[in-house]
Amino acid sequence: MRSAAVVAWLATLGCLICLFLTVKAEAEGIVVPLVKRPGTLSRVFSYPRRHGELAVRMGRPPSLTRASANNASGELPVNPLGGGLVNVGEYYVNITVDGQTVHVQVDTGSSALAFPLAPCVRCLQGDRRVNLVRYNESAVPCSDTSVCKRSSCTPLCGACSPNSRACCSPVETDACGFLLVYGDGSFALGALHTGRVTMNATGITVDPAYFGGILLDSPSFEHPDVDGIWGMAYPALACNPSCVTPLFDSMVQTGAVPRNMFSLCMTETGGAMVLGGEAGPEIRAGEYAWVPMMDKSRPMYYQVGLESLSVGDNGTSLLPGIRSAIVDSGTTLLVVSESSFRKLREHFQRHYCRQVPGLCGSRTWFDPQQCATLSDSQVARLPTINFALAGGVQLSLPPDVYMIKAASHGRVYRCLGMQYLSGGLVASSIILGDTFMRRYVTVFDRAKSRIGFAESRPDCGLNTLPVSTVASSAAAPPSLLSSIGGVSATVWSAFRRHAIIWLATLLAVAAVAVLTVVVCRKRAGRNGAAHQRDGLLGTSDARSSPSGRNVAEERLLANA
Repeated sequence: MRSAAVVAWLATLGCLICLFLTVKAEAEGIVVPLVKRPGTLSRVFSYPRRHGELAVRMGRPPSLTRASANNASGELPVNPLGGGLVNVGEYYVNITVDGQTVHVQVDTGSSALAFPLAPCVRCLQGDRRVNLVRYNESAVPCSDTSVCKRSSCTPLCGACSPNSRACCSPVETDACGFLLVYGDGSFALGALHTGRVTMNATGITVDPAYFGGILLDSPSFEHPDVDGIWGMAYPALACNPSCVTPLFDSMVQTGAVPRNMFSLCMTETGGAMVLGGEAGPEIRAGEYAWVPMMDKSRPMYYQVGLESLSVGDNGTSLLPGIRSAIVDSGTTLLVVSESSFRKLREHFQRHYCRQVPGLCGSRTWFDPQQCATLSDSQVARLPTINFALAGGVQLSLPPDVYMIKAASHGRVYRCLGMQYLSGGLVASSIILGDTFMRRYVTVFDRAKSRIGFAESRPDCGLNTLPVSTVASSAAAPPSLLSSIGGVSATVWSAFRRHAIIWLATLLAVAAVAVLTVVVCRKRAGRNGAAHQRDGLLGTSDARSSPSGRNVAEERLLANA
């Protein structure tokens, strides 16, 4: 009896402990680590791959071949954007080359146009590849010294043809080489080609246009929904290693677009790109605030001055060492140096630990690649991040924007939309990636060397446009958290952990119930046997007497 009672008591205690741990976990917020892996993660929770070491200041690019203009209507072309911050990790448009469609990421942090060709050796299985109709004729030969210049190739790769002293492709030895290497180690190489490139949604065409035909790439270069890249930065970044004319520069110089500017608006699942002008009031909610660009004489990135970065109502700059900001659609998050990231984390933990669960402790969602279960009201307790840009322009990111929302298995997770990088690029700069650009319509006015910011309308005014019409995809988008990179397994692990806790609780309750029934039955059996031995209960005696007592009770009282 005592042993059974002890077991029951221990089982009950186990139930209480399980329930306590479960409630405590729910109250504090579950911090879910995001497992780093190649692929989409490199576009979301690692240093953006769009800033390679080959982006160097080269000589003046060669003269351009004029392309055919295709803008008879005079209206500003609007191209829908596919992708999204979480479900894909980047934004892309559809282009057509030789009648075949490929998806290319819109990247304002580089200047190359590149996509896989049919002969690609190690490209992603199932991706879209272009089978060039006139493959040999479209390849830029090594003998074309207007592009394959010794001055461009020797400092970068040192591999020049002994005949023409030009930089030839290692996988297409008769063609001018093409090589992209990014900060996360991903790469793509092949040969330079020229051909007819058309924007699917607007019909804008450039012919001929330079592009890199990818013949070999790393597993992490491509994404299941995105095949290549369209760099929209300046010509100084279009030397890979041979310097060519970027696609958008060709559009401007040939009159395919009316002005040397373009606009981007991003939503959760797509967006809009306006070529040749500003996005209108149907896309933006406010007026533009204009910030002058830095390095106007020899621009590379879209870089503006940053006077201060403050958090909350405290106007003091937390990061006085950061003096500029690079606006880059090829970067998913806000990116700062490791020391700047550490200062921000210390400030948040010093002032907001009590207000927001999971912020402090050995495991915090402020660490890179971490997410937590936070309610909207808890997120609202976090401060706004304020940016004071050159020219007196004040911009801000509320917590609901920089705490990225993702859902999986019936739970809503919040992931910090900020990352740090070790390297010279962010030593005194911050990269304003898609996390920032989701809030503001951004105009890249190259003609006047300025960038305009205006708050965007919900869904960029495209809420009536289905995502499927923005950009078709061969496969359905992955789950929100898994597309951030290896999270679905981690979330499932967390789900199983909670399920195990509740299962253990139910088993313990069941064990207590079974033990209670067994103990009660044993007690009843022992009492019945004792009564039968004493002759107190019998079939003939168990009948009522006139006094209301049974016969056994009457006899017992009489004997007393």
